[in-house]
Amino acid sequence: MQKTAFAAVLAVSCASVALAKDFYGDVDHPVTPLTVAVADPVQFPFNNWKTYGLRLNIFDGRSFSVRGVDLGLVGMTQNDFRGVSACTANWVEGDMYGIQLGCLGNVVNGYTWALQASGIINYNQSAFSGLQMSLINFNSALFGFQAGLLNWDRGICYGLELGGVNVNDNEFHGWTVGAINYSERLFGTQIGLVNVVPGKGRGLQFGVFNAACAFQGVQIGLLNIIGDGAMPIFPVINANF
Repeated sequence: MQKTAFAAVLAVSCASVALAKDFYGDVDHPVTPLTVAVADPVQFPFNNWKTYGLRLNIFDGRSFSVRGVDLGLVGMTQNDFRGVSACTANWVEGDMYGIQLGCLGNVVNGYTWALQASGIINYNQSAFSGLQMSLINFNSALFGFQAGLLNWDRGICYGLELGGVNVNDNEFHGWTVGAINYSERLFGTQIGLVNVVPGKGRGLQFGVFNAACAFQGVQIGLLNIIGDGAMPIFPVINANF
């Protein structure tokens, strides 16, 4: 009888520990439904906690990770963020999933799947997927829609890009529309005053000045340059297939 009771208590204890671990996570990063921060480390609970609910940042709030809503002046997350972040400035060291709204800027060092908008800059160290709007947008790669005064992407991009100046250091697939469009390689359409493809390209360039080193497609503009074309320089319209 005693052995049976002991076994039952042990089973209940193990189950309780397992359930608690699922909810609270490991001991180093327990979970709280609410974090209130004046300026880190003056906050409750401390910045090693996970916030699964609401974080309020009077000045500077930090959490290990956040799932929920983040409001205030500066919100910083040491790991992943999932939810809605609306602060003057948002900083995520891990991945971002959801909506990120910053009066000044948004910074994500991991991957971003989001609607991201800010007054000055969106900076994504890794790839961005979704809808992005700001004066300056900087990404490792783009999969989606991007609008800004300056759009600068270092990796392969797929989607639609609208801006004053669009710079793609790698390869762009889709439509890029702006005053100045620069794509290292283009597979799609460039529309602007100046369109430049220093590498290989295929598609359409429409603007005042169009230039491509190796291009298959059509150029329409006052001056058109196709480096490997039958007519390397030709006004109004040029083509190479």
